[in-house]
Order: sequence, then C-alpha cells, then structure tokens
Amino acid sequence: MLALPPLNALRAFEAAGRHLSFKEAATELCVTQGAVSRHVLNLESFLGVGLFVRTHRQVNLTPAGVAYLQEARDALLRISAATNRARARTDERTLRIKAPPSCSIRWLVPRLGRFHALHPDIAVQVTTSHDPVDFERDAIDVGIHYGVEVTNEWRHERLFNEVLIPICNKRLLGRSRKRHAPREIASQVLLHSLRRPADWRQWLDAAGLSGFSATQELTFENSTLTYQGAVDGLGVAIAQKALVAEDIASGRLATPSDIEVRNPVAYYLVYPGRRMTPPKVQAFQSWIASEADITRRIDHAL
Repeated sequence: MLALPPLNALRAFEAAGRHLSFKEAATELCVTQGAVSRHVLNLESFLGVGLFVRTHRQVNLTPAGVAYLQEARDALLRISAATNRARARTDERTLRIKAPPSCSIRWLVPRLGRFHALHPDIAVQVTTSHDPVDFERDAIDVGIHYGVEVTNEWRHERLFNEVLIPICNKRLLGRSRKRHAPREIASQVLLHSLRRPADWRQWLDAAGLSGFSATQELTFENSTLTYQGAVDGLGVAIAQKALVAEDIASGRLATPSDIEVRNPVAYYLVYPGRRMTPPKVQAFQSWIASEADITRRIDHAL
C-alpha cells in the first residue's frame, strides 16, 4: 500500500515552499492564506516533522522541509508530465480555440456549424478572453488575435480588418432616406461599449464633427450588448463592420451613413510556429480562411 500524504496538503506545501510565502501560494492556488496554513500544518502532522520556520513576516524551510520539497516537487512534475501526455492522447481530436468575446459571439460561433458539418470528427472547445493569446500558458491549439501586428513566433492568417460604422434599427431614423447627415445621426442616443470608449469620437471626427459632444448616450459592458441595443431600437451604435455585416445584409440592422473609419488593427487566426501543425489545426485554418473571405466580400458589397 502506498504511503501517500494528503495530496491537497502536498500541493499547498509545494507552492508555499517554492514561493517561501503562504500568501503567494494562496494566490496561485486560488484559496485563502489560512487554507494554505492549515494544509501545511496537516502535512507536518502527517509526517511528524516541521517543514517551515514561521516568523512574524516570513516563513523559511527547515532542513527537513528543503529535502522534502525537492522530492515532492520532482514527483509532482512527473505526475504533471504524465497527465499532459495522457490528456494529449485523448485530446487529439479536440480543437481548443481562444478568441475575444464579441468576435466569438458575433462572428465565430454562428459559423461553427459549417465547420462541424465538414469535420464531424473534430470536437471544438471555445473559450473567450480579452487577454492576449499565450500558447505557453493557455491550453489551446489556436487563437484569434486582435491587434496591429502578430509576433514572429506565431503562424497566422489575417481574417479581416477593423472598420467602424454606425448601425441602428432601420425604423429608428425613418424610411425617407437611405443615408442621413452626420449631425442627424449624432443627435440620436449614441450606444457604445465600455471597452471601446473612443470609437464614436473617431467616427464623429471622420464625419467632420470634431467639436461635437453627444448629449444622449447609453453605455454597455461589451460590444455584443451594444449591438443588441441597436437591434432593439435604443439608439445608434458604433460597430465593427465585420461583426454586424450579416445583420446588415439581412436587414436586421441598417447603417445610416456611408462614412467609415478603417483602423490599422485586424483579427488574425494564430497558432504556434515552432510546433508541428496537427491536421485538426490545418483543417480549421483552411475553413476559417474561406469564412473570412466571405466576410471581406460582404464588407465590400455593403
């Protein structure tokens, strides 16, 4: 029978010994500092030996603690490596994607059914985050990167550039004219995202209203909510054209002006450049490139 210590206590000890701090160990493990302290006391009781010397402001390892930390850390690293190898075998057909939330909701997810129809044997997992893609930290195969450029460490496929346009429910400004004067648009309730506070200012400047200040605004947590506000007729939203192009083409939304702001940023599919590209990533790259081409063609047609 294996003489194993409490494994949660072992993890807490390893983190605390590596940081020489119960506080930093607690942050890493997403538990309280008190929980780390209790786990370490439990492990010391199980072993019958003190692992730390505790002072008012810091903790230090005892000689027994130094020796036990090295052995415990080596064992945990071996378990981690074995776990990753086992998971890699079971995840060969799972494609893990990380993308910005609004791009995921407004552009990627509505199209994934077409990818699944072409590749029913590939399971897809989508996570969303505004944080930059980090293939060393994140357990992902591909990411959608938003920015001006892409690091040389990544292979990449440019999907589409950012183009800002005003959008609204087609009934909001009436049916008398297809396009409206910038000042008429700016006099409406202006909708925008908390994460993109400068978008309306960019568009107003491009429309010749650099000194204009909006008198009515509604602000939302993200772009997806902002666009929904436009659908529901709450006002005129400033939008990324690629994320609303199909809504405009279908008549669900309208753009009351031909004035566009084309920014240097773009969305890119990215994947590691130093690894062999597996077939599931190759399949996704080919598919998403064709979808992005459709989006670009719709952009030019609107």
